[in-house]
Amino acid sequence: MGKNTTKELLSFTYNARGSLSETIYHLILGKDLGYIKEAEFNGLYDRYNGLAKGVNVFISKLKS
Repeated sequence: MGKNTTKELLSFTYNARGSLSETIYHLILGKDLGYIKEAEFNGLYDRYNGLAKGVNVFISKLKS
């Protein structure tokens, strides 16, 4: 396996998507526990969901 391959980039991107999902979970937990106000949560949640969509599109393009 060489360095800087599409396969390697895809692997790193999958890891990034997993970390992004964990961050979204922690945002939800923070809101549910009262650490984050609803308005702040909504803004962050929307931004992270937009980022997740972008990562998914990037993964799809790498796979094709």
